[in-house]
Amino acid sequence: MLRGLALLGVLTINLFWFTGLNELTPEQRSALPTHGVDPAARFLTTLFAEGKFYSLFSLLFGVGFAVQMLRPEKRGLTSPHASGAGSGCCS
Repeated sequence: MLRGLALLGVLTINLFWFTGLNELTPEQRSALPTHGVDPAARFLTTLFAEGKFYSLFSLLFGVGFAVQMLRPEKRGLTSPHASGAGSGCCS
């Protein structure tokens, strides 16, 4: 559930890029019906979400990866991937 919340936060942050609001000229932005609310929404998103959700998502991704790497050891299995040998990215 926490991972889903982090992903929703990252999606919320990226909505400004997905909508193309940054690509509009000031004249085009002023013609939008949400022109008065957009700067406040951008400020609040930056203040409350931007650094927090990226950090939370990265932390949870790392924890999930660590759990996957430790799971074969708990079962008593020996796997070349459990120790990182042969993965190529960490050696």
